[in-house]
Amino acid sequence: MIEEDALKLTKLRAEIRKLNRESDKLMLETRWYPMVVTTALFAAVAAVIKLFG
Repeated sequence: MIEEDALKLTKLRAEIRKLNRESDKLMLETRWYPMVVTTALFAAVAAVIKLFG
């Protein structure tokens, strides 16, 4: 019985680590996304100004 509980606890900890890694990845993507969109917007505006200016 104790071995089964230890095995369940080990599996649970592994699942928690996996979820934490996935969460960290999503947070990193979320942090950089607005910067990428803003940079693309500035580049598009600069291209339009150069084309028609």
